[in-house]
Amino acid sequence: GPASASAPGEDVSRARVLVVEDDPMVLEALGALLGQWGCAVIAADSVDAALERLGPGPQAPDLVISDLRLKGAVNGIVAIRQIGKALDTALPGLILTGDTDPMRLREARLSGYPLLHKPVAPMALRGAVARLLGRERLKS
Repeated sequence: GPASASAPGEDVSRARVLVVEDDPMVLEALGALLGQWGCAVIAADSVDAALERLGPGPQAPDLVISDLRLKGAVNGIVAIRQIGKALDTALPGLILTGDTDPMRLREARLSGYPLLHKPVAPMALRGAVARLLGRERLKS
């Protein structure tokens, strides 16, 4: 409604956002934040859980936000690609990381996905999501 139109920052409402994060507290916080902005959030702690929650058919999210470090062998970069492959679509992705390991950070930068460092500032997250959705507010 008009309230969201006058809100500062970019409009990211009604976007279907898949969040893949294996820390339950971070997952919940991210989901709550995105929910406040009007996003439909699908929260998952792994690729398998994500695909299960998305369900069959044309259920592709508009965007995937993944933590770089997930449980097991799969990192966030691989997770976004695997989910895209399973849904047969190239998904815009955003990588979050608390990592300071230069090799991992380099890998993330080379992936082509934008990278945000934890703890993530809400406005930085909102701006990155808006850019990936192609809804960023153009600076006049």
